[in-house]
Amino acid sequence: MATNTSSSTNRNRRRPKMGGDTHFITIKIQDKHPVFQEKKAVQSLRECIRKVQSRYPFEVEALVTMPDHLHLILTLPQDDDVLNLRVQAIQTAFAKTYGRNLDLGKDSPDSSRVRQSTIWRRRYCNHLICDDADLAKHIEYVFWNPVKHGLVKNPSSWPYCNMSRKSRNGHTNNGKICKMPAWISSADWD
Repeated sequence: MATNTSSSTNRNRRRPKMGGDTHFITIKIQDKHPVFQEKKAVQSLRECIRKVQSRYPFEVEALVTMPDHLHLILTLPQDDDVLNLRVQAIQTAFAKTYGRNLDLGKDSPDSSRVRQSTIWRRRYCNHLICDDADLAKHIEYVFWNPVKHGLVKNPSSWPYCNMSRKSRNGHTNNGKICKMPAWISSADWD
């Protein structure tokens, strides 16, 4: 008799919790609405990320904001492994700010929850970066994403793409060096 090898079995597996991990995250806007076509929305998102960083520290290795989604590579502190809290805090902070900017109503906890659920898709995608080659591959993906979506011909032309000086210089969170494309040097998160 065949055994059941459904994907639900794999979904219940947990990876060991470790601090200092680097994650590649994709967060999408509900119904592919182009929220980030406006420069003001992108600036607001960046401010929200910085506010969340001050409360729940993490390093932004790379970030690209597309019209209807974003890719974020971040590294958690060595003594902390709580990624979901940070992602949720970014989503909530942006939803509140976005709601205020569009005058969507009062700033109560209930209304912010409603706005968060109407702006963001319910789930986000997360990939745990396993080594320097994996990090380099995902940083390259982040920066080529606007070209892939036909928004620009040259990735350095996309204004909503940033990375940390540490990653730009090829230094990863464990001190090793990986090769980065030369054009990345023009982008800066710090």
